[in-house]
Amino acid sequence: MTKDEALELISLEKPCFYTGRFKYLRNQRWYIKEVTNRGAIVNSTRGRLDYNESHILGLGHLITEEEWKSRSGRDRR
Repeated sequence: MTKDEALELISLEKPCFYTGRFKYLRNQRWYIKEVTNRGAIVNSTRGRLDYNESHILGLGHLITEEEWKSRSGRDRR
């Protein structure tokens, strides 16, 4: 995902999905709250940013909901 795509998801409050190596972060919706130089700050809930429940994930490991549905959740690295 690019920085522009991430900023668009913030404005639309659409979820994204993580495809990286940390299995416990996969298979759940993440809402991007901020985009930083390190990646995206995400929460698992809509609304306000809760720093106790947030993660910083690399933009290269995030995909949109449409991409996730097209993969059918079969991304096994």
